[in-house]
Amino acid sequence: MHRPHPNRGAAFFVGSTRTRRLAHWGALAIEYTAEKLAVGCVLLSLFAGCAGEGANTDVTATSTGTTEASSAEPSSGGGASAVAEGSGGGTSSADASSETTGGDAGEPAPQASRCEVTETTITCTHQTLTLFTGLGDAVPREVHWQTPLGDPPAAGWPAVFVFQGSLFTAELFWTVIDTEAFGYWNQGLLTKALLDAGFVVITPEARFDGNTAWETNIPPMSAAWELSNDHDFMLDIFDAIETGTMGEVDVSRLYATGISSGGYMSSRMDQAYRSRFRALAIHSASYATCGGAACIVPPSLDAAHRPTLFLHGGADLIVPQWTMELYADALVGLGVETQTIVAPSVGHAWLDEAPSAIVAWFQDH
Repeated sequence: MHRPHPNRGAAFFVGSTRTRRLAHWGALAIEYTAEKLAVGCVLLSLFAGCAGEGANTDVTATSTGTTEASSAEPSSGGGASAVAEGSGGGTSSADASSETTGGDAGEPAPQASRCEVTETTITCTHQTLTLFTGLGDAVPREVHWQTPLGDPPAAGWPAVFVFQGSLFTAELFWTVIDTEAFGYWNQGLLTKALLDAGFVVITPEARFDGNTAWETNIPPMSAAWELSNDHDFMLDIFDAIETGTMGEVDVSRLYATGISSGGYMSSRMDQAYRSRFRALAIHSASYATCGGAACIVPPSLDAAHRPTLFLHGGADLIVPQWTMELYADALVGLGVETQTIVAPSVGHAWLDEAPSAIVAWFQDH
């Protein structure tokens, strides 16, 4: 059963419908403004240093709300060694950080990858598909994608949708600069880790070339999803996958992840397209229609909800940790398989643990 946490944003659970609507829009405006500043910080760091999040420390993990365990030592988050190479199979539950051996002087031999990592950049090759969607197929929308190296399994590659945050165009999953702002480096490491582990990576753009947010929690689309352009876009992407436009994909093994607005959009995948997805990883977000501190998790959740990994910064002031906990606690109460990873000192940013944890979660499901 859903239960609001005492003394946590109680004002958002009382009052008139108009008051709740104003609170929701206010929370979305705060989230939008903060992420806009984060984008500027990332761009500024092309030319100068930019203050960002500190290293992820004291990370705790909880599985189905019953046990606690310390996570592995966090990565340094700043260079090519931050995450080791993936397993390359996409179907094994082996640790995604395994490495091949046989290099010179006992050094591990580099694994072939779609991504090149230097001390300052991560660059992953990819392809871009433009789909004309919406009313009269009049709205052009882009989706970037790439298949792993090598031959696909007989049934095709598993595939992961990775949804961008507000204003952070999906192109930024493929070309990354060395900055601590928004945990941006870890975003590039996630793309690399998924490809190296044998997953097709699919990064759709939010409307207007990614310079907006997903419509999942924006009224009136949040309450009438089938009327949204994002819904039409998703149906067109599914069609492209099924016709082989994005390579050989196993349509029975689709997964979704994303941060902030993209995390809410990942939740929408369960609410709108549950039969298509195997598991979710929601980062710095909560239920599909929540926005920042304006968050009500509906009592209509059910035990068929897809297994969900939650990742969150304990110092996140844009999307407070308690909003994620409302969602996670509701799923635990229903017996849904969940895992929660919280980095207490991190704000609204990708965690250092995200690349390896997300890959492992999807491999296990």
